[in-house]
Amino acid sequence: MIVLSEALKVNSSIQKILLCNSNIGCVGMIPFSEAIKINSSLQKVDLGENRIGDKGMIAFSEGLKINTNIKKYSNHKSP
Repeated sequence: MIVLSEALKVNSSIQKILLCNSNIGCVGMIPFSEAIKINSSLQKVDLGENRIGDKGMIAFSEGLKINTNIKKYSNHKSP
């Protein structure tokens, strides 16, 4: 997830990322959340079927506070 997160920081064309069932977990959400703070092109994120947990979702919500371009995200069945 670190490599993907670093790529998202410099990518200016990706609009949608589907990470369903990719075993991100809380640890992976932290660098991903830092990346979405910087990426300005991302508009849709699907995190469904991952065990992100409370800390991961808190990190993600912090990223969403800064990145107002993300208009749609999903985390269905993500305890």
